[in-house]
Formats: sequence, structure tokens, C-alpha cells
Amino acid sequence: MRRSLIAAIATISVAGFGLSMAYPLYSLLLGRMGASGWQIGLVNAAPAVAMLTVSPLLPAALSRISLPTLLTLAALVSAAAFIALKAYESVWAWALLRFVLGGSATAAFFGSELWIMTAAPAARRGFFIGLYGLCLSLGFVAGPSVLWLMDIEGWGPFVAGAALSLLSIAPVIWAWRDAPTGLGGPPQPLAGTARFFRTDPSVMFAVVLFGAVEFGGFALLPAWGEARGLTEAAAIGMIFWIALGNTVLQLPMGWTADRVNRKGLLALAALVCVIGPMQILGAVEAPARMALTLLIFGGISVALYTVSLAELSNRYSGEALARGTGALMVAYGVGSLIGPSSFGLAMDLVRPDGVLYAMSAVSVVYLLLMAWRLRARA
Repeated sequence: MRRSLIAAIATISVAGFGLSMAYPLYSLLLGRMGASGWQIGLVNAAPAVAMLTVSPLLPAALSRISLPTLLTLAALVSAAAFIALKAYESVWAWALLRFVLGGSATAAFFGSELWIMTAAPAARRGFFIGLYGLCLSLGFVAGPSVLWLMDIEGWGPFVAGAALSLLSIAPVIWAWRDAPTGLGGPPQPLAGTARFFRTDPSVMFAVVLFGAVEFGGFALLPAWGEARGLTEAAAIGMIFWIALGNTVLQLPMGWTADRVNRKGLLALAALVCVIGPMQILGAVEAPARMALTLLIFGGISVALYTVSLAELSNRYSGEALARGTGALMVAYGVGSLIGPSSFGLAMDLVRPDGVLYAMSAVSVVYLLLMAWRLRARA
């Protein structure tokens, strides 16, 4: 068990390190290529489209190949895509390659999370999922930090991303024989994936909400900050505080999920997503209060994902867990698509605070869904 958990957590942490280094790289280099706003938006939407496309196929893939093989193939595809990004520097090539990278990243997250949920003991599953989130967050923080030391115009960042992708295979090989089996099944129609949204709405829509808040917040909060008069450094710093909260509170959230009612914890996280944006609005002229608000908001909102993983693995096992994990990836993809677009529209309609009102509003919708489910069962 210990070898399996170490391998799964190490694999995705190293892969996340490489992937996070690429995200700021795209934004910087696309601008220098002369890409228009809608072209940059298209390239940035490609990973979410890949997640929605690939996720339903992954459980069936496990009926043909093993979980370690899936993770190895994902790493090899990622490495090749990183090199191709530098070799073919054009907007349209990058849109396609970001789709490929998004698909391979989806397979990596799917495989690692499924491995962790299967290997972790039920009584401590939330803790290990929180540990996974902590290590992954550290990898995401390290990636951009290393990028600062490189010449982004050269091959360095792309070769580093490819090397890290290949390095993520090492823990898989080390624990190959300990990987869980019996997770695959025959292909199922899209309705099979959609079934989880009907049978497990509190879990699936929590992840939709998290994807919307995370992607929408990361994309639009800096723009909101500048519109509200913050300096460029302070506006970008908003994302730092949210990411720091994601990192430091991952493990406490997972530990808490093993000891309290998980639906109650999901409701608390959603409530923070209702109140947090309004607190951010009120702290615009108080830097210390803003930093603390963003840290708490980022740290507790991440429970929407961490707790959902723990709850899903508590309800299902084997093939059903694999299908549920695929559905969870679809939910995250849906959120990551609708968040930036809907929050951006709200920001245009109510300048500039609409983005914060929209965050609170979608969180209220989720809480109403939970309340309706509780009433229906009463």
C-alpha cells in the first residue's frame, strides 16, 4: 500500500511541476507571436475541451491496458508534445498541441487519483487525498518559479517540461506490480458518464463549482484588481495568495474530511465561495485583509475537490470507481469551460465587480441544489 501511494503521489507531482511551467509560457509567447485575443482564448480553452473529450474514454481504456501503462503513455505523449511546441511555433499548431497536452494531463490525473483512491485505507482516505493535493500544489508552485531562471525564447523550458514528463514515469516503474487492477470495463455511452450527475449530484456539481471558481478566478481576478485600482504587482499577487491557500490548507481539509460529515464540509466550502468574493470586494483598499481573505478563500474552496474525491471513493470501488473518476474529470472540465466565459460576461455587464457577484451566485445555486436534495430525501 505504501509503495502504491508514494508512487501515485510522486508521479502526478512531477508531472504537475512540468505542466505548471508551461502555463505562463503559453501566455507570454502567444502574445509575442502576435496572436489576437480570441486566438489566445482558443488556445487556452483547448485543455478543457480535451478533458471533456478524453475523460469518458479512460475507464474503458483500462480494460485494454494496465493503470501503469496508461500513466506511462500519458507521460510519453506529454514529453513529445512539449518538444513539438517549440518545433512548431504557430497559434494553430499550439491549439492542437495544447489539446494533446490537455488529454495526456487528463489521463495522468485520472490514473493517479484512481490509484490513490484505491490504495488508500478507507479511514484515512481524505488525509492521503489531501497529501496528494499538497504535493501537487507544491509542484504547481515550483514550475513557474523555475521558469523565471530560464530564457523563455530558447529550448530550455520545453526540454525541461519534456524531461519532467519522462521523469514522472520512474515512480510508476518502481511500483508497477503494486498498481490496482480490475478497474476497466466495456465502453459506455455518454449517458453512462452523465448518470453520475444524477446519482451523485452533490459530488459532481461540487467539482463543477470548483472548476468554475478556480479557472474563472485565476483568469479574471487580476483584471478585476487592476480595474479596481490595484497595481499590476498587487493584481497578480491575488493569484499567489489563492494558490498559497490551496497549498497550505489541502492537508487540513483532507484530514477534516475523515472526521466530519463530508456533505457538511462541501456545504461549508460552498458557503465560503458565496461569502469570499464579497469579502474580497470589501478588502480592495486593505492589502493585509485582502491577502488573508484570498488565502482562506483559496484554501477552503479547494475542499470542493478534495472532499469530492474522498466521498466518491467511499461510495464506489473497482470499475464503478473508475467510471466515477472519469465523470469527475468531466465535471471539472465543464466548470473550467463555463467559469471564465460566464464570469467574464458578468464582468462586462456589471463593470468591474460582476465577476465577484457571479462567483457568489453560482455558489448559491450549488447550495440550493444541496438543500433541494436534502428536502427530497426527507
